[in-house]
Amino acid sequence: MPMVRRSFQSRAPRANGEGLTLVEVLLVVAILGMLAALGIRGLEAYKDRARMVKCISNVRALANGLNIYATDHEGQLPALTEDNLSVDFSQSSGALDLRLVLGQYDMAFWSMTCPSDPRRLKDPRPENPTYLSYLYLLQTGGDLGKFDQPIQLVREAGYHHGRVQHWKAITGYSDSHIEIDAW
Repeated sequence: MPMVRRSFQSRAPRANGEGLTLVEVLLVVAILGMLAALGIRGLEAYKDRARMVKCISNVRALANGLNIYATDHEGQLPALTEDNLSVDFSQSSGALDLRLVLGQYDMAFWSMTCPSDPRRLKDPRPENPTYLSYLYLLQTGGDLGKFDQPIQLVREAGYHHGRVQHWKAITGYSDSHIEIDAW
C-alpha cells in the first residue's frame, strides 16, 4: 500500500478579515462565567462540609475532655460553680465556661469555637476567642458511674450548620459517640 503524505499548512486569514466577532467573544465570556459560577457554588458546598466535619471533631474533643475530667475527679462531671461561671454574657448567663474547666488539659481555645459560627469573622482574636460555640449540657455535674445509658455532654450551640428551616445540631455523648440531629 503506497504511503500517502499530506502536508499541513497554516491557513492564512482570508482577505475578508476572518476573525472572532464581538458577539462570539461575548458568548465565550458568558459561557466561561457560567462555568466559573457553577464551580464556585460546588466549592462552597465542600467548604460547608469541611466546616461541619471540623465542628464534629471539636464536639468529640470536648466530650473526650469532659470524660478525662471525670476520670481525674472520681467519676464526677464538672458542676456549675462561681469558679467556672461563664464570663461570656452574650450567651445565656449562668453557663459553664468550658475554657476554665478544660484548660488544664491543654485543650486549644480555637477548638471551642465552631468554624461556621458567624461571630468568628468579628472576633479580633481568633486564636483565643471571647465566646464559646458549644454548650455543656449537664451543668449540675453528676457521677458518670450512676448513668447506665450514655448522656449528652456537649452540643454545638448556634446550629450554624444547614440552611434556614433545615438546622443540624451536633451532640457529643459520654461514651464519645456523636449524633447529628436535623429538623
